[in-house]
Amino acid sequence: MQHHDDQANWAAKLVRLKRYETPGADYFERFLDEFHERQRAEPLQISVGTLAFDRFSTWWGGVSSLGKLASASALLFAAFGIVGLTWSMGFASGSAEHRPGNGTALAEVSLVREF
Repeated sequence: MQHHDDQANWAAKLVRLKRYETPGADYFERFLDEFHERQRAEPLQISVGTLAFDRFSTWWGGVSSLGKLASASALLFAAFGIVGLTWSMGFASGSAEHRPGNGTALAEVSLVREF
């Protein structure tokens, strides 16, 4: 119990001494400059992907439910459109006339040059 009282008494004395200590004006100016420097440097340490995701999620949190539904519908429509275009161009069907690397046009050009 005596040890605890000594520690409390020592802490009380230390607090009384610290009450009269005040840092100089240059301390506050230096602190403000260092704080601003740390504040500017912090975003530079974050990766671009993390920063982009953070900004997107912040923006997405402010979008209304109707806006979220409309955005999801537009994204789904765009995905189906891309798949449909790809399918109609023949990449998915495998037809020879639309397949890349079909050399018929190149052969026709080289025959014309020979004559």
